[in-house]
Amino acid sequence: MLQKWLRDKLQGYIIDIANRVLPQRMHELEVQHCLYAKKVIVKILRKNILGLCYPGYKTIILSPRIILLPQRYWDTIILHEMAHLKFPHHRKAFWSFLTILF
Repeated sequence: MLQKWLRDKLQGYIIDIANRVLPQRMHELEVQHCLYAKKVIVKILRKNILGLCYPGYKTIILSPRIILLPQRYWDTIILHEMAHLKFPHHRKAFWSFLTILF
C-alpha cells in the first residue's frame, strides 16, 4: 500500500516537472531552428517510446520519463521528433536533416 502511494506520488511529481520543463525547452529549440509545432503534449507513452510526432497535426508528444535522463539527451529526443515535422519517415533525407539540426 505504501509502495503504491509512493510510486503514484513520484510519478505525479515527474509529470508535473516534465509539463513545465519539456515544452519550454522545445520552444527554445523551435526558435533556434525555425521549426515549429502547433502543439506539445507531455503524457505517459508505451514503455519504450520517448516521443511521437504527428506531422499532419504538427503535434509532438513527449514522455515525462525524458526528464529522468541527463539533460543533454533531452535535445536529442526533442530534435528527433521535430525533424519528423518535416520528414515523417526514417529515410535518408530524415537523417540528413536531423544531422543539420545537431
